[in-house]
Amino acid sequence: MKLDIGTIKRKTSDFLTDFREYWTKPPKGKYISYKEIGAYSLGGVGKMLIGMLTSYIGLSATNTLVGSVIQIRPLDLQNMNFLLSFLGLGFTVLRGIIVDNTQTKWGRFRPYIAFMGVPMVFLMIIFLGFDFQSMVYGEKVLWCMLFNIALVLISPLLNDTYTELRTVMSPNSQERALLITVSTLIASAAPTITNLFVPSLVYQFGGYTNITAYRAIFIPIGIIGLFFMFFTAFGTKERVFVSKQYKPKIRTLHAIRQIYRNKYWLIRSIAGWTGFLEGGIASLYWWIFVYQVQNGAIQSGVLLFTGFASTVAMLITPSILKKLGPRKFMIWQNFFNIVFVGLMALTFQISPWGVPVFFFLFNFLSTVVYELNIVGDPVIHAEVKDFSHYQSGRRMDFMFGTAGIIGFPITIITGYVLPLIYQSGGLTDNYDVLFDPAIRNSLFGTICLVSVLGSAINLVPYFFYDLSESQHKNIIKVLRLRNMFEDYAGKTLSPRDIKMCVEEVREAREHIGKNKADVAPLVLAVKNAKKLPYKTDAEKEAKKAAVKTAKNELASARQINENIAAAHIVINELKKYGGGIEAKRLELAKATLALGFDGIKNLGENIVAEAKAAPKGATEEERNFKHYKVRRAKLLLVLKKAIIEKGLQPMDTSELDAANAMPENNRQEILQKFKAVGAAQKKLNKYNLAAEAYMDAERVVADAEAYSRFSEIEAGYEDACAAVEALDLAEKEKAEAAKKAKQDDLERIRRKRREKREARKVKKGGGK
Repeated sequence: MKLDIGTIKRKTSDFLTDFREYWTKPPKGKYISYKEIGAYSLGGVGKMLIGMLTSYIGLSATNTLVGSVIQIRPLDLQNMNFLLSFLGLGFTVLRGIIVDNTQTKWGRFRPYIAFMGVPMVFLMIIFLGFDFQSMVYGEKVLWCMLFNIALVLISPLLNDTYTELRTVMSPNSQERALLITVSTLIASAAPTITNLFVPSLVYQFGGYTNITAYRAIFIPIGIIGLFFMFFTAFGTKERVFVSKQYKPKIRTLHAIRQIYRNKYWLIRSIAGWTGFLEGGIASLYWWIFVYQVQNGAIQSGVLLFTGFASTVAMLITPSILKKLGPRKFMIWQNFFNIVFVGLMALTFQISPWGVPVFFFLFNFLSTVVYELNIVGDPVIHAEVKDFSHYQSGRRMDFMFGTAGIIGFPITIITGYVLPLIYQSGGLTDNYDVLFDPAIRNSLFGTICLVSVLGSAINLVPYFFYDLSESQHKNIIKVLRLRNMFEDYAGKTLSPRDIKMCVEEVREAREHIGKNKADVAPLVLAVKNAKKLPYKTDAEKEAKKAAVKTAKNELASARQINENIAAAHIVINELKKYGGGIEAKRLELAKATLALGFDGIKNLGENIVAEAKAAPKGATEEERNFKHYKVRRAKLLLVLKKAIIEKGLQPMDTSELDAANAMPENNRQEILQKFKAVGAAQKKLNKYNLAAEAYMDAERVVADAEAYSRFSEIEAGYEDACAAVEALDLAEKEKAEAAKKAKQDDLERIRRKRREKREARKVKKGGGK
């Protein structure tokens, strides 16, 4: 392959041009600018630095701060860890409720990123300020436990919100992959850089067994990390597709039920639960160094080589995801993992030069394949969340962690499988038995086979994952459509929303009713192109062009077929109140509103039993509708009770409106307004909890009314296009004016510098 310097220069020049052009604004059809990617990436550096500080309080015998410095016994650390795990389950539920019901003008996640790092670093400063040497043992244990409880409660509000933020910065999977790749690569530089100078600095202050080193080195690192986190908090933007009228009202049990009905979440969860056997190969990798190779130089070289696996994986993942799509990506990833783990099983005893070279090579390849999850897993997780939003009509993020608690018992139970395998292979409390080749090779062989079996079992669930890239794109279009109708009903619909949604509907209409392309001849064309002769340079070029053309035609045909298959998602959404389950839901909503509060007050207690007695239905959609009817009946009884016992009346927002209109010219007025708004909002929150069934009915009827007006919205398409064009032109003129002003400022500065230089020359000449 010839190195074309001209091509490299051209591509470099194009990239730099794009970089300057799209530094503050994204390209057309995209969502994230380069500046925003940089801001998110710097936050990743901050997260790593703060994590470095807080990690030293962790309850582990290998942790030098709590182990060597504070001197907590290993068994006590394990007992504390066990208790902390159960407390963490409750904290997970609490965080899910708090974060998923957060709504601010800055978004859902960014406020936590801005403010949660401060108490984390402050806690560590207090903790490291204690005089542990003067404490009795029980006091040390108590303080370590209390501070770990605080960190377990607070740290996910920083770390997990940062992680979840990248899933809502763009709805485009390719952009998400690029963002995750770049940010992870930049963030990974933080430990690389600190590892170069931190160890030597630590020993300048007495080493890792002296608490002075932690105070002098790691507290400043944590404070620097806080500074970097602010780049993400104030330099990024959340782009969740919810209407301007959307108010988050996430209830824990209802949210969990909705997530459990998300088959893609279940598939990925099952794959995670069945993948525990794969972990055996990780211990094998380390034991081969310790008990077989026993050579520090070789170990350092191999570890350095293996360390590049993550970088390689992150760089290639976006291209693989784009080419294969999520389903094939997961299937092929797990398939190759089986292959490489199997090859490791065959080669761990083959040791030319006393080193299992082939084992290390296949381990590197297996690590590359596994580390594809660094980028691939969050991208696919974001798509699963989008599907849940589409399915339930509610945006849930942290509730996925709450729903995942169901796997906690499975994790606890499966955690004993590998230790039992080690014990059955002769490894009990004396690890020196691994120096015996007979015991070692027998146990290692078993571990390899178990890992291959675990990889194969882990592959099976992904064959049922059928959410394609085109389907996901259409789901995003549906979410935009829903927001458009809600904003239309609320009279807050923007021209840009009209233009985008009408164009997406028209695109879907173009694909509906079309016949799918026959790809068989195109597949054959690719094969025939690959069989062309390639002896001379001319033949090679001709073959290369023919293969490229054939592949492009095949890819285009497949994309058209996917678009045809997925277009029904948008069209069905547009017509959903015209028949089927949604029409029945509309009838129930109208019946609820027709009852009014007086009619609901007189409902019989048997409405839940009647809803449960209805037939389940043959389809999943019909079964879900029955669940909806049962839940509606239960909520109507809740409302009935509130009407009878508390005299609840239909919602009146006048008190909140009056509170929001109060003046705030001085501190006293601001305080009075704050209290008034809080009191009015508290009343509305109580109403929202009690009258959920009635509010849902109002929403469905309003939605149906808005959906019936699509022809009116579409009629305003030309006006919307003109308005968008005018807005874009105004933004362009504003940007050009700002650019010119900046250039004028620079020229003025340069002119002053030239004048100063000339003045110095004149002065110098006069002095002579």
